[in-house]
Amino acid sequence: MHSPRCGDLVHVDVKKLGKIPAGGGWRKVGRSAGGRNARADKSNGELDKYYRPVRGYHFLHTLADEWAYARLYTSDRERCDEFPRWLHTYNYHRGHTALGGQPPATRVPNLSGQYN
Repeated sequence: MHSPRCGDLVHVDVKKLGKIPAGGGWRKVGRSAGGRNARADKSNGELDKYYRPVRGYHFLHTLADEWAYARLYTSDRERCDEFPRWLHTYNYHRGHTALGGQPPATRVPNLSGQYN
């Protein structure tokens, strides 16, 4: 048996989220209207080789259920704007079972950067 080391039991899930088209995606407005919004959204100015709008993706680590899909967003900007508030709650106020019910911020020394 080996002794535990930092990082021995780390597990990270990565979620690939398509950016939300202007007007809302299919989860908000249904598949038909969401498809029309996706085809019509030219907000980022990029087109694929078939001249269809390209929105791109966000790649997230173990956040999908609690932030990205916790409620319905009408735009990618709205979802992105919500992230800093959610991240603060997650790190400073949400208890984690792996940390004995404490938030991650309680486990990081010098989190505020006050000490050298």
